[in-house]
Amino acid sequence: MGSLLTGATDCFIPIRPLHASFYDFLTDEKRSGPFFIDISTVHEDLAFACVQIMQEELCFNICGLESSYLRNCDVIDLPEKIKKSIPPHLACSCCLWSKHIEQTDFCISIAQSVESIFHNVKILFWMEVLSLLKCINVGPSSLAIVAKWMQGGNCKDTVAFMYDAIKCLQHFGSVMEESTPHLYLSALPFCPAMSMLASKVGSSFLTLLKICLWDAETGDQVCNPLWGHTGKVLSVAFSPEGKWIASGSYDQVICLWDAETGRVWSVAFSPDGRRIASGSDDETICLWDVEIGVQAGNPVQGHTAAVQSAAFSPDGRRIVSGSTDWTLCLWNGETGVQVGNPLQGHTGTVWSVAFSPDGRRIASGSDDECHIHAKPRILSCPKSGSSARLDIPPLLPLFCPLFQFCCI
Repeated sequence: MGSLLTGATDCFIPIRPLHASFYDFLTDEKRSGPFFIDISTVHEDLAFACVQIMQEELCFNICGLESSYLRNCDVIDLPEKIKKSIPPHLACSCCLWSKHIEQTDFCISIAQSVESIFHNVKILFWMEVLSLLKCINVGPSSLAIVAKWMQGGNCKDTVAFMYDAIKCLQHFGSVMEESTPHLYLSALPFCPAMSMLASKVGSSFLTLLKICLWDAETGDQVCNPLWGHTGKVLSVAFSPEGKWIASGSYDQVICLWDAETGRVWSVAFSPDGRRIASGSDDETICLWDVEIGVQAGNPVQGHTAAVQSAAFSPDGRRIVSGSTDWTLCLWNGETGVQVGNPLQGHTGTVWSVAFSPDGRRIASGSDDECHIHAKPRILSCPKSGSSARLDIPPLLPLFCPLFQFCCI
């Protein structure tokens, strides 16, 4: 057949007629007889085969790229990785599947196979292959063709999903083709939170909801990832002196991190607005001068685990802190010296602390599920359903095991 077709002896070369007349012969049933080829049936078979190949072989980080700080063109062995991980039949399927579908009548079996790929996370794996093959421009037109084809059936959700993916490719296609990992690190996080693409596949990449620090010269990661956000991290910034990192996320929370030690769990302004107290993973509390932006004194030490909460008293003379060590500590708000011994009574992490308006009492919230009612001096515990009236002198610690609640 070598005199009639290309690729007859090489599996890496597409099979094509050497002359248009041979194509006309094969597609004319009267002339070709037993050699007749029904183009519509062939396209249907090829469409189904392409979708099946993608279903079976598409996967996350298919070429095993190790870093997002390198552009594709800077990955020295990328051509070898592509040749090894994206065989010709997969590359052909990813690029030409829509052309075959376009030439067929609507078929429910093909539509269901398409939905199994392009209505879930595998649509990202398909984009990944296109970016590696430098064919990202094929993406929008392919999805538009198939979305139009699927309108012939009851596939409204999949069609809407595809149009969301088209928008993603139009906005971020150049980014993906420049550096494939940024499909997951830049394109997906910046998709609108309410879009079908983000809501459908975003939960599959919760491990990306972290902040990593890297050495700009070597590209090495310099510490463990910083975890804490529950939504996609969209922006980060260093403080001018490089000690702090602020991060913003789709979870509508701004987090402050210690660039050397990890997360800052709590910050609190003094009543006069001149100082900030911060508690962090390094088991310390730091006091800061707001006007000049520098740390006031040395870190305050006393807790034996991460400081999760901090609050100033109404007069600014005291600071109370709660910790993962289950205790509360009281501090001099000016000097940072600890006042008395740690307050014990909780049986879980102390997540929140607050002074009463008169500064005579402290309310604390913990994993042990106990709380204080709106009425002063009334404590209750949901576990027992009981309550008690307490009259406590100023700054006299009282520990109530029944309620597992600490008051001052």
